[in-house]
Amino acid sequence: LLSKKELKAKIIAGGTSIMAKDAPSAGALIDISKFKLNYIKGAKSNIKIGALTTIADLLKSKDVKKYYGGLLHDAAYFIASTPLRNLITVGGNITQVYPWSDLPLAFLLAGAKVSIAGKSGKKSIPYAALLKKHPTAIVGNSIVTDIVLPNKSGYKGGFIKFSKTNFDYAIVDVAVVVKIENNVFKDVRMGVSAAAPLPQLLEKASAMLKGKKTTDKEAIQAAVEAAAKEARITKDIRVSVDYKRDIIPALLKRIIDRLI
Repeated sequence: LLSKKELKAKIIAGGTSIMAKDAPSAGALIDISKFKLNYIKGAKSNIKIGALTTIADLLKSKDVKKYYGGLLHDAAYFIASTPLRNLITVGGNITQVYPWSDLPLAFLLAGAKVSIAGKSGKKSIPYAALLKKHPTAIVGNSIVTDIVLPNKSGYKGGFIKFSKTNFDYAIVDVAVVVKIENNVFKDVRMGVSAAAPLPQLLEKASAMLKGKKTTDKEAIQAAVEAAAKEARITKDIRVSVDYKRDIIPALLKRIIDRLI
């Protein structure tokens, strides 16, 4: 049905993204809400999340709560309001990706892989690859079926949504994932979202901390300041570009201090 261009069909699951569009271009809606894709399966090596799992269900999961020190749980907790969290699906949230979307940054830093099914079969794609363009452009006439999060030993993370109120759209989201051994940063991933249309992994700034001691305050400060410079930031009617660039280092440092 999706491949029939004359239908101009759109997927509907939770329905919030369809309702968010002022003038929907859909000629037909394909309801996938009855597909058996609402599940969370925790294992030692990964967590598998069905695309129709709601944000509310995500927050109830013990596996999600423990994952990387609460990285995903913290990202999900401040999404919209309770009625909307009962509707919004994980698959929809990480595919539609609005500038203010919170989950995509957590999935990006976690190194998630996304399973996509269509006429040509099923394939798994790193979520980072989906974000090279807007995910909807890459998914095309297929649908997301599930997301796999690697559960690597020794990793932990943190997420901060910075907004005027807890459930307002984010002014900026920041997240950090680290692996620390013997007080040394073995691996570091810093990222931001809500600064530009798509979430960003700040690779150059993250690399600055690898191999550094957790007690090296100068190295940490240099890395978070470099992260703010590396981040692409677009105009926002609420705050200036400079304002966002100024608060990013403070928020990243807050997470890193907590992880240490």
